[in-house]
Amino acid sequence: MTSNTLTIRWSVGERSFEPADAPVSIGRDSQCTIRVDLPSISRVHAELRHDGGGWSFVDLASTQGSRRDGAKVTTVTLDQPVSLVLGNPAAGERIELIPPVDARTEIVDPTRSAVPATELPVSAPGAARPGGDLRDEQLVGPTVVTGEVLNLSCAGISRSLSPADTVTIGRDPGCDIVSTNPTVSREHARIRYSGTSWWLDDLQSSSGTFLDGRRVTTVALAGNMAIWLGEIDSGERVVIATGGERHLSAAQKLERASRSRNGVILGVVAVVAVLALAAGAFAVWNGTRSPDNSELASSAVRIVLDDGGSGSGTIIDAERGLILTNAHVVNPQAPGQALAAQKPANKLDPDPSTITLAVAPGLGKAAEPRFTAKVVAADGYLDLAIVKITNTISGSVVQKQDLESLHEIEIGDSDDINTGDAIRVVGFPAASESLEASFSGGVVSGSVQDQRLSSNRAFLNTDADINPGNSGGTAVDEDGRMIGVPTLGRLDKASLAKVGSMRPINFARDLIEAARNDKPYVSKYVQPLNGGENISGLTVVAPVSTAGFGLGCTAGKASVDASAKSVAFSFDYEGFTKDTHQDVLVGVLDSATGDLVGATDTSSQFPFRWQEKGCGNVTVPLTGQLAPGRSYEAAVLVGPNYELDMSRNSPNATFTIAE
Repeated sequence: MTSNTLTIRWSVGERSFEPADAPVSIGRDSQCTIRVDLPSISRVHAELRHDGGGWSFVDLASTQGSRRDGAKVTTVTLDQPVSLVLGNPAAGERIELIPPVDARTEIVDPTRSAVPATELPVSAPGAARPGGDLRDEQLVGPTVVTGEVLNLSCAGISRSLSPADTVTIGRDPGCDIVSTNPTVSREHARIRYSGTSWWLDDLQSSSGTFLDGRRVTTVALAGNMAIWLGEIDSGERVVIATGGERHLSAAQKLERASRSRNGVILGVVAVVAVLALAAGAFAVWNGTRSPDNSELASSAVRIVLDDGGSGSGTIIDAERGLILTNAHVVNPQAPGQALAAQKPANKLDPDPSTITLAVAPGLGKAAEPRFTAKVVAADGYLDLAIVKITNTISGSVVQKQDLESLHEIEIGDSDDINTGDAIRVVGFPAASESLEASFSGGVVSGSVQDQRLSSNRAFLNTDADINPGNSGGTAVDEDGRMIGVPTLGRLDKASLAKVGSMRPINFARDLIEAARNDKPYVSKYVQPLNGGENISGLTVVAPVSTAGFGLGCTAGKASVDASAKSVAFSFDYEGFTKDTHQDVLVGVLDSATGDLVGATDTSSQFPFRWQEKGCGNVTVPLTGQLAPGRSYEAAVLVGPNYELDMSRNSPNATFTIAE
C-alpha cells in the first residue's frame, strides 16, 4: 500500500503531513501550521485538506491570492506535484506540493506552455527517467552550438543568430520576435553581440527580466540558459544556447556517467574526491600546492548563536582571529539588511548577544566550541560581516597562543572566476545534521547585476548545494582559494531547480582591511539617517507615472475607485542630505487587516537624489484589487533598514472605496 503522505517545500524548509494532520494551515499568523512571514501573505492564507480520498489546496479568500502558472486559483486537487505562488506574484512565497505516490497520475512541467513545438521533447522527471531530473544545462531547446552562433527559442519561434544580428523582443509588432504575453513590455529586451560575447539587455521593461529568480538589467549569455521576460511564473520564457563558455568539470562528467549507468547521483564523498584529484593535478602542473580538504575543513567555522540559530564562517586571519561570514548570521540588524532581506527593521531578527565559534581540527572531525567573538565590521546590504575572537569558551580573554592552531584560508580574486568554472563549497548546513564540515561541488552558472553595486557580478550563481547553515561559509576555486561567500539558496522559479548564490570575495576586501587595521567600516552602499529626515502631509492625488518616486509638487486631491491599478500620493519632505540617495518605502495597507496591497521604494531607482526639502510624489502599483467599502492607508518608512516610521505624520493619507 502506498503512503498518504503529502510533502510541502517552501523557502525555509520542507515538511510532510499525514491525513490525520489535516487541515494544515499556511499564513502569517503565529498559530498557522506553516508560518510564512511576508507582507503579501494573509494571516491565514490557505489550507491543505484531506477528504478521505486525497489531498487538496484551498485558498481562504486571501487578500493577494494564490497562483498556479500565473493564474489565480482557489482550490487545487493534488493528484500530481504542483507549484504555487502565495501572495505577490513577483515577491510572494513559492511552495511545492508533492502528493502521495499513488496520486501522481501525471507530472507536468509548468514551463512547457512557453516551449514551442519545434523544440526537443523533455521527459517528465520521476522514477521513469533513468537519469533522474533534468539539470540546468539540459534546457529545452536547441543545445548544440559551435563558434559564435547563438540559438534561441521564444514565443514559438526558434532562430540562430550570427554576431551581426541584433534581436528585439516585445509585444510591439515592430519587434523582431513578437510576444503576446501581457506581462511583456512593448519593447522588452534586446539580444546583441559585443564583439567578444553575447548579451541580453532589459529595455527598461515594466515587469522586468529574470534569471535564476533575480531581476537583471544586463546579463552575459553563456552556455545554456533560461530567462523570463515579465512575471517569473507567467511571463515569456527565452531559451538560450551559445557555444564555448560553459563547460563541465571532471566531477560533473563523472556524475553524469554514474547517473546514466546506475540511475543515481554520486554521493558527496565521491564528488569531493574527484574535485580534490582535479585540484591536485592542476597544482602539480602549475608548480603550486593547493590546500587539501582537511585544511579547508579546518579553516571553516561553525557559528552558534544564543537563540539556537547557527551558520558558517571562514578564518581569514588566524593571527588576529578574524572570521568572515554573512551579516544575516551575526548582525541581522546591520544597516542595509532590510534592503537585502526586503523587509523592515521590526521584521528582522534581533542581533545575538553571544556568538560562539566551533572549530574543527580537520576533515571528518567534529567542530568543537572554542571561542566567543564580537562583530567588528558589517555591511547589511552586501550581507557580509567579520567577527573577531575575543574570549576562549571558558571566558578567558584570548591570548596569542590560543590562536596558533587556527588555519586561515588564502583569499583569491573573484574577478578571475568565470561561468563554467568548478568550485567547492564548505560549511555546516543544518540539513547534514553533522558537526563536521560538509563539502559540495559544482560550477559557476551565471551572475547577477546590481545597479547599487555598479556591478554585473553582484552575486555569482552556482549549482553547488547551498542550504540553511551554509550561509557565511566558503566557496573556493580549483586552487583552494576563497572566491565567494555562500549567501542564498533558493528554488529557481523558471526551472524548479535549486540555485545557490555567493557574494564574490572582492566585495569583502574593504571590510577585511578595516578589521585588520582596527578601523571603523563604513558602507559605500547605504546612507545612514542624519536624524533630521521628515516626511509629512501625504495626500492622494492623480498618478503622475507608472510607478516610483519623483520630486515636485502635485496639486489637487483625487479619489480612488475599486478598479485602480495604482495609488499616487503627494507629500512634503525636509531634513534630507542634498543630492544623496536615501531609502524610502511607501506602502498601501488595508486599514482593518493590515495586509499590504501595494508598495514601492527608492531602491529600484538607485540613486534617487533628494534635495534638503521640498515636495515629492510617489505612485504605488497595487498587487491586488481594492474592495468596495474598505478603507486603506499609507505607510511611510525611511532609512537603510526602513527603521524610521513616518506614517503618523500623515493621518489624512487614507481613502475609502465607494460601495
